Amino acid sequence: VVEYCLELGRRGFLIGHRRLKEHVDAILQARLREKFPAEGVGKNWTDQFVEKHMDKLGRFWTRSLDTARG
Repeated sequence: VVEYCLELGRRGFLIGHRRLKEHVDAILQARLREKFPAEGVGKNWTDQFVEKHMDKLGRFWTRSLDTARG
């Protein structure tokens, strides 16, 4: 997943929480099928993932308008 984020960044596409969640949900749905909950990963999953991997993701991470607080 980190490599996916980095590859998007190298191609000029910044990734935000929504896109990250969609990607992870798709991977887990394909692997776990009916065992994976319909709502996907938890609401804090992307925050924790980004925090854990910020040293690698930092320059490519964006805070999307849909997740930014005003």
